[in-house]
Amino acid sequence: LGPTPVDLEWKDGKLAFAWMTQQPPVFGPTLDARDRMASALGSAPGAIRNGVPVQEISCGLPFLYVPMASRAAVDECVLDARASQVLFKESGVTPRGVFVFSTEPAADQATVYSRMLGTDREDPATGSASGPLGSYLLRYGLVPPREIVSHQGVQMQRPSRVHIRITGSANSIADVKVGGASVLVGEGRITRIQ
Repeated sequence: LGPTPVDLEWKDGKLAFAWMTQQPPVFGPTLDARDRMASALGSAPGAIRNGVPVQEISCGLPFLYVPMASRAAVDECVLDARASQVLFKESGVTPRGVFVFSTEPAADQATVYSRMLGTDREDPATGSASGPLGSYLLRYGLVPPREIVSHQGVQMQRPSRVHIRITGSANSIADVKVGGASVLVGEGRITRIQ
C-alpha cells in the first residue's frame, strides 16, 4: 500500500494538522440488493438514498459505501455482521467495513455525516475510508470539488472532523488527501546499534 506521503503543518512550533496522500480511487462492484443491505443495517428500505449506488471503493483499502437518506438514518444503523457477510460474499464485495453517510446539512457545517461500521466495532475517525468517501461524493455529484469535512464518530460520542481534498474531475480524480488536526501522543528516537 505504501509509500504513503504525509505532510505536516506546524503552528507556533507545535504540530497542528497532518495530511496523508492516498492512492487514486478504484471504483469496485456495486451492490444491487439495496433492501437486503438496508436489512443488514437494521434500517427500512427507504433509508438508503436513491439515485446513487451502494459501492465498494478503495484508495488502498476497500470499503463499502452506503448513502443514507438522512443523518437520522445514519444514526439508526446497527450492522448485522452475519447478514452483511453473506450479502458481501454473494455480491463479490470485499468483506470489510461498511461506511454509511448522509449529505443532509446541519448546524455543524460538515459536508457529510458518517459512520464506519466494522463487523465487531465502530471507528470514530477512519482516514483510510475517507479518501474513497470524498471520491464517491465527487464522482456522483453529491459535492462540488472543494474541501470536504466528514463529521464521524458522533453516534459513539467520540466526534471527529476528517478533512478530505480531492483534485480533478468526477471522471478523472487526480489527487486524494485526507487530514485532520493532530495531537502528539508519543515520540521516539531510532539509534543504530552496531
